Amino acid sequence: MSPQTVPLPVHTSEQLLPLEHLAWENFERLCLKRAVERGTVEDSADHAGGDSATGRMSAYDARAQGSLYGTQGQDQQGIDLYVRLPDGSAESDSAPERVYLSLQSRRVKSLTASQLKEAVTDFLDGTWAGVSRVFVYATSLSAVPQKTADEVVKQRERLAEEGISFEVWDAEYLSDWLKQRPHVVHDFFGRAWVEELFGPEQVASLRSCSGPSRWPRW
Repeated sequence: MSPQTVPLPVHTSEQLLPLEHLAWENFERLCLKRAVERGTVEDSADHAGGDSATGRMSAYDARAQGSLYGTQGQDQQGIDLYVRLPDGSAESDSAPERVYLSLQSRRVKSLTASQLKEAVTDFLDGTWAGVSRVFVYATSLSAVPQKTADEVVKQRERLAEEGISFEVWDAEYLSDWLKQRPHVVHDFFGRAWVEELFGPEQVASLRSCSGPSRWPRW
C-alpha cells in the first residue's frame, strides 16, 4: 500500500481590507494615492484631509497634479478630490478641455442604488463635470449586489452621453489594488495586515522609516 497522502492545510487570506475602519480623511488619502497613479505619478506628498490649498500632488510638474477638494461642510461641487490626467492617457479621446479625473469618496455604512444616482447627479450639477474625463465613485463598501450593479450600468451610460467615463472603486477594487502594494497596506492598516496578506517575510523587510518615498518600488 502506498502511504496515505495528507493534504496540505488551506489558508485563505482575508480578501477584503477593513476600509470601513479608516477615518474619513484617511480613506480620502487612500483614494488620492490610487487616483494619482492615473497621472503616472511615482511618488506624492501626503496632505492633510480636505486641504485644497496644498495644490499639485505630482512629482513631475508637467505630467499630473491632484488635490483633495474642500473640507467637510463646504460646497464641494459633487467631488472630494481631483487629479489632472496627462496628455496621451487612455481617456484623452474626449474633448480637450476635459483634463481631470474627479472622484467622490464615501466611507459609509450602506450603499444603495439611489445614493449612487444622487452622487452622479451632484457631480453633473457641479462645475467639475465640464472639465472631467473620468468620474470615480469610491466607497468603502461593496458595489456587487445586483441592484447596485445595475445602477452602475445605468449611470455609466448616463455619463457616457456627456463624454465622461464612470468608474466605481469599491471594497473589492481597492482591496485588489492594495494587495499589490504592501507599503500602502502598511501605511494605512499596519504590520499585522502586511503579514496577513504578504507573509512574515514581507514584514521582516519593512524599513524603519516614516516616509513613503524611501520604500522600495513594488
